[in-house]
Amino acid sequence: MEKAIFTDKIFYCGIIVFISILLLYNVYSILLNFELRLVAPIIIQIVLLILIFIKHKLIMLLLKIWSGIFLIGSFTLIILGGILKSLADGFKYFNFLDYIPSIIFLLIGIIIYMCSDRFIEISKE
Repeated sequence: MEKAIFTDKIFYCGIIVFISILLLYNVYSILLNFELRLVAPIIIQIVLLILIFIKHKLIMLLLKIWSGIFLIGSFTLIILGGILKSLADGFKYFNFLDYIPSIIFLLIGIIIYMCSDRFIEISKE
């Protein structure tokens, strides 16, 4: 049976902590605001955490898809949308500090995407 092996403990612990924080934030948001649109990210994050803990052979592919779509793709669109909105307003209300959280999530997504190949190996047992 094939299993995933995380070769770097910092990456392994970091990905678990990051997904757990996102999961807790989404659960908090759903309980506070009753936003049912957050059910899908919660389910995806729970599935990712379960697959990380059991070290499923597809976790490398799923982490790349998740980080590519939900972190890199979405936060790139958020940043570009904000810049286009500021461009339409003539940069009157442009504030770089508004983009810092999106830039941080974009960088985390890039790190997860690139490190998935480097720090996860599939072994045949």
